[in-house]
Amino acid sequence: MIPAALTTVACLLVVWLLRNRTVWVLGLIMALYVAIPSQADGLIVPFLHPASYLTLALVGQHLVTRDRSELRLLVRPGVPVIIGLVLVMSLSMLDLLNPWQSDPQWVVSTDLRIFVVPFLLFPLTLIELRRRPASQKTLRRLLLIMALVQVVIAYVQYTSDMEQWVFWRSYYELSYWWTDTFPIPLGTMGHPLQLAAFLAMCIPLLARLKSPITAVIISGVLLYACALSTGRASTALAALGVVFVIVWHGRRWLAAGAAAALAGALGFEFWRSEGAAALRDKVQDDQGSARLRAQALQWAIEHLDEYLWFGYPGGHDLRGTGILRSSLENGYLIAGLAFGLTFSLGLLLLHLYTMLRPIVATRAATPETVATFTVWVGFFASSSFMGYAVDGRSFWLIAAMAWAAAFPLTTSEATLDQGQTDAGADSSVSTGTTPGLSAAG
Repeated sequence: MIPAALTTVACLLVVWLLRNRTVWVLGLIMALYVAIPSQADGLIVPFLHPASYLTLALVGQHLVTRDRSELRLLVRPGVPVIIGLVLVMSLSMLDLLNPWQSDPQWVVSTDLRIFVVPFLLFPLTLIELRRRPASQKTLRRLLLIMALVQVVIAYVQYTSDMEQWVFWRSYYELSYWWTDTFPIPLGTMGHPLQLAAFLAMCIPLLARLKSPITAVIISGVLLYACALSTGRASTALAALGVVFVIVWHGRRWLAAGAAAALAGALGFEFWRSEGAAALRDKVQDDQGSARLRAQALQWAIEHLDEYLWFGYPGGHDLRGTGILRSSLENGYLIAGLAFGLTFSLGLLLLHLYTMLRPIVATRAATPETVATFTVWVGFFASSSFMGYAVDGRSFWLIAAMAWAAAFPLTTSEATLDQGQTDAGADSSVSTGTTPGLSAAG
């Protein structure tokens, strides 16, 4: 308990020091999720990931220092999503009635670690970006910097002795107990597919750069790192992201044409390069991986009735128990095995609503909505959020960025928010205390 208490105090101190810079706290949360792999979740510090402690500390700071009416005002567009999460979590509680569920504590802790705490990034980010629209640009830059750092690490891992550049080896060995080698670059993340998913998410955000040439060059670099991870689905999504970046800049025809030509040349050379060799080999011969996944999917379909309302009675690790020779590689199916297919369907609908609502509101696909879509599609190609992966956490942050752009403060809301800020300042002057609204970033 002492390490957990010390971590909590440290996080509260960080949040207090950055109380007027909430966007930097959000960036730090994502940086911790990116830098510390899922294998270390609950091991570096007890119970939760270090970024989760910081998330909860930020929630506490908002509740203590902000006016409740202001919080309701700033998070108003996302209320249906919050209600949806409550309903979905209620469905997960059905598993407590499961006659084969011997550990109710596991149900509650898994809900907290996989779904509730990561979801808190949605209202926290939405509040900050609606109140300070300029923070959108700052947060986007922080994400792109994280992506480029991961590219550098992955490239060093690829071009040098991989074994000397594997971070968190002792934690990886808990998951990859059958091997002590890591031939595929994975950055600081828990799996190469997590690295590829994060980089693919960041590519559409490059459309916000003013220079199409710069955007294409950086997106090409991120695409190259995706290929080094040999993740086929994420690399395909990354390639589509590059196309989106070019199309987004299509209003400037000359620059967009030059960017498209550059992208085509880089893509051709990239596919012929040694770095793409492993991906080419995997596309041409995946050594039965696709067949095993198809068999796993067929098994899941044939046994739907066994985990319709509750988790699967035979355990959740089908590969470890020998039932299947491959994992399901689908976050929603794995969630269904854990909590029941009804819960999984509710979660899918919640994700769909969160992703599509900004598109319906603006009648356009923005870089943020495309990035959200990229993360969501990746949920069908890996264990994703059910493996404590970074994409399960980043989905809610990037979705909040899309919502904040689609639902900016109206004139009346901005006036009311400013009035509450001024009232808080006047109150602090009369009482000699720090104003709550100005103390919260």
